[in-house]
Amino acid sequence: MPWINDVAAVIQAWYGGNETGNAIADVLFGD
Repeated sequence: MPWINDVAAVIQAWYGGNETGNAIADVLFGD
């Protein structure tokens, strides 16, 4: 991953199910 030093954070999500999108949005927006 040559870009890894150019980003502030990396989110890794595996097998989250139906609510994965909502959960990631909550993390990103601090809800």
